[in-house]
Amino acid sequence: MRDRTGNLPPLPGVFPDTMAPIVRNGEDGVRELTMARWGMPSPRFALEGKKTDPGVTNIRRTNSPHWRRWLGPAHRCVVPLTSFCEYDTIDGKKVPTWFALDESRPHGGSPQDP
Repeated sequence: MRDRTGNLPPLPGVFPDTMAPIVRNGEDGVRELTMARWGMPSPRFALEGKKTDPGVTNIRRTNSPHWRRWLGPAHRCVVPLTSFCEYDTIDGKKVPTWFALDESRPHGGSPQDP
């Protein structure tokens, strides 16, 4: 695997619109570790009245025509991670819930196999 990340520092957290490492197939077919921005382009209806595209980080309607091209094999990757968080609303407040495989917290995820 080719490493295009350079001297990658520890990343204690990755947030929307920030760069993070991913594993993808390069243009020549060789797998590579590279940096990518977290997020996807917003659907047109979400951009009405906005000057910039804030992007989308969580796709809930995978059957929407807007997402069809982005969900194909050419746009898939593996995101290396040790854990991840989803927010839940409890008593009107957003509370983080963390997920990991076990106490040592190794975890790698991909929405679908490439």
